[in-house]
Amino acid sequence: METLLAIVFWGGLVLWPILTILCILSYAEDDLHGTKAFAILAVILFVASLACGYFGGQNARVYKWTARQLDFDSSENILKGRIRKLSSLHQQLKEKEGEVIIAREAYQTDIGSMKTEIKTEAQARNIKFLAEALNNQRISYDLALLQKYLAYVNQLNIIQKRLQEGQLELEYFERNAAADLRLTQTLPEDDLKKLTDNIDAAVAKYLPAVNKLSLNAEQSLQISKQDIWNEIFKEQAANEQVEGELSTPSTP
Repeated sequence: METLLAIVFWGGLVLWPILTILCILSYAEDDLHGTKAFAILAVILFVASLACGYFGGQNARVYKWTARQLDFDSSENILKGRIRKLSSLHQQLKEKEGEVIIAREAYQTDIGSMKTEIKTEAQARNIKFLAEALNNQRISYDLALLQKYLAYVNQLNIIQKRLQEGQLELEYFERNAAADLRLTQTLPEDDLKKLTDNIDAAVAKYLPAVNKLSLNAEQSLQISKQDIWNEIFKEQAANEQVEGELSTPSTP
């Protein structure tokens, strides 16, 4: 638009004097039709040139304001888009943490049941040591499952910690972006780019965490069967001691 206005403006300034001269020459030769035509064209070009000069100046100011406004709108939309991403991923991480808690509680319930089975079977068979217990099929299978389930619980604890860290980091960036959104018109471009880059990095970092839970007992440090055995009967000994203390009458 500015280019067209400039062409008409400068074209009018150049052609208007030429048309004026042609108008005078036509009048001198008594060519009334030519004089009239050149005069009309000269007036039209003169008025058009003045109008384009005026509107060209106005248009330049409008263009600059529009450019600033478009830049503001673009920055605002960029931040709003990042905030939506952060909010969505934050919610997904929260939901995934809920899944982790449910899974861990289920494993812990099974762990408690198997410990009870081992104690019951060991007492029924008068088994005192792990070497004897490993020859008992039920106890041997339960100990192997306990190793696996305890490794799963350990992995779930690690996953939950990472999910919580992710929620805190995303919340930080979401608040940061919301604060900068109020200052979009004055926010330096470098600061905006740095913020959006950090947000994109955080989203890429935690996005894989919302995938389906995948547990692998071999990737986690497993507790030995001996340690599990000792823990079970240490708990039993402690419980028996407490029960004995409660059943023993106190001396006056």
